[in-house]
Amino acid sequence: MSQMRNGLRHLSELVSVGTAARLPVPDLLERGVILREEWDELPADTQAELLALADEERALAALVGRHLITRFQADVIREGNAASLILGHYRLLEPLGRGGMGVVYRAEHRHLRRAVALKVMTERHTGNARLAGRFFLEARAVARLQHPNIVGCLDAGRDGPHRPGGPVREYYVMDLVPGADLQATVAAGGRCRSTAPPRCSARWRRPWPRRTGTGWCTATSSRRTFSSPRTGRRRSWTSGWPGTRPGS
Repeated sequence: MSQMRNGLRHLSELVSVGTAARLPVPDLLERGVILREEWDELPADTQAELLALADEERALAALVGRHLITRFQADVIREGNAASLILGHYRLLEPLGRGGMGVVYRAEHRHLRRAVALKVMTERHTGNARLAGRFFLEARAVARLQHPNIVGCLDAGRDGPHRPGGPVREYYVMDLVPGADLQATVAAGGRCRSTAPPRCSARWRRPWPRRTGTGWCTATSSRRTFSSPRTGRRRSWTSGWPGTRPGS
């Protein structure tokens, strides 16, 4: 609920389009908030029933019940900010989290129907060219990385303004990874109290000798031991190679 409230506040800060309090279904279809193909799949009598609803609350409840919009989208529409739900080819479905520079939403490509995670810069950073540069620098850095354990960046862009003097919203799009976030995991199961040592690959657990100026240095992933052939003394470091030779 807190994430939804943060998402609503973020969108309200970004867009205030001054639309009428009640947005009819055709308007939502035109904006792309309701997908045309999902609407066309409804029976004709259901379409007529939805179009005939004059009360906004009943209309939004009916749209949520038909899974045409999410509860978060209904709250945004209720506040008169339906235009803020569309960024380029993407429509925002619900907030996932909030960081220092932006808010991350679960979103969907309107044509490909692909579920994605979309990060939007917060209102207080909008219009700041330096921070916008950092925002897209972050996106480019993520886009260059290709690894199974790193969420990839798929797209980036700017949207707006939708009215004179309105904000331009910077965003970038990432793969959506299903599952609970860390906060929800800790809230559900408590802190991790495992005392088992961290596991590492065999090649890092296996010691290897390294020749130094006056002896041999045997290293593992976290501990390195220097053995002097002249004195037989051993010295150990918890991390990093010895910076100076023993006895120097």
